[in-house]
Amino acid sequence: MKPMYCLTIAVVAASLAAAPAQAQGYPNKPVRIIIDSAPGSTVDVVTRVFADKLGEFVGVQFVTVNQPGGGASIAARLAATSPPDGYTLYSPAASVFATLPGAASNLPLHLPRDFVPIGFVSEQRSAEPGDRNEKTA
Repeated sequence: MKPMYCLTIAVVAASLAAAPAQAQGYPNKPVRIIIDSAPGSTVDVVTRVFADKLGEFVGVQFVTVNQPGGGASIAARLAATSPPDGYTLYSPAASVFATLPGAASNLPLHLPRDFVPIGFVSEQRSAEPGDRNEKTA
């Protein structure tokens, strides 16, 4: 099974291309994408590739902002307190919405209520060592 990376870019890009019909002139300034991990991480690299391609398609720069630390609570708080104007996107690791509410219950935000999902950028596969001589289906 192939990752859904290309399909998701097309879906998100198509939704942004349709945005001018809803809001005249959107996007007309750079869009910020908040990442909850350090530069060089899988989420960072995938988000940067996605941001470059999306920027080329839409014609506006998408700027990635790394906010690692606090078990992703720093980035989540920054994203949740940003104006809901479409100029801030949040690209968390997939596990954040499952783990953060229990790990940081004192946050002044509620996951996922305070966020509007717009799609998946990619999927990351996991593997474990096995017998290389073992036949797979």
